[in-house]
Amino acid sequence: MEENEKDLRLIELELHRLPPAVSEEFRKALPLVARRLSAEETCAWAREGVAIAKSGFRCWEAAAEYFRVTPQALPSLNFPQLINWARCGRMLSETSASLSSAYFRESPAALSSPTVNQLEDWARLGKSLYKGTWWSNSLASQFFQVSPSLFRYLNLDEIVQFTTFIDCLARNRHELATDCLNLAEEVFSQLEKED
Repeated sequence: MEENEKDLRLIELELHRLPPAVSEEFRKALPLVARRLSAEETCAWAREGVAIAKSGFRCWEAAAEYFRVTPQALPSLNFPQLINWARCGRMLSETSASLSSAYFRESPAALSSPTVNQLEDWARLGKSLYKGTWWSNSLASQFFQVSPSLFRYLNLDEIVQFTTFIDCLARNRHELATDCLNLAEEVFSQLEKED
């Protein structure tokens, strides 16, 4: 037990080297996480946050979002799923901090649908829309915002097809791809499943 407390203190010291938002969100989430996870698991959760923060430029923002959202996501995740969720976000942060932030921010909504076992697929779909430009970053972040609601109407294979369509559209007309994503829930909610 003392070893885990020492680890948490070291992690907190490491987080203090980052902008204050990170350690502030960590401190708020820690008691809630510690109630649900063992001391060892809590340390692993905290270490994932440090790894996210160190994974790229401005990734401290994604780490702050990770800590902030964990209490909302935790009821839907067992410990291995929690670590997988964190690692998917870290994979995204290595590409773009804002993409990872969007993933974490929208995760609670996604986890309320049947996507817990499809987190990696969901993360990869969002990442597939990112092409290294500001508008593709915006489109991929928007995908994370919109897609949790689409899981009510589409299964994963259908989301893959829709994402492929959005990706093709974005190559020539990124504003149309953005509009298409904005209208997706409204359109799909009105279609019969067979259509």
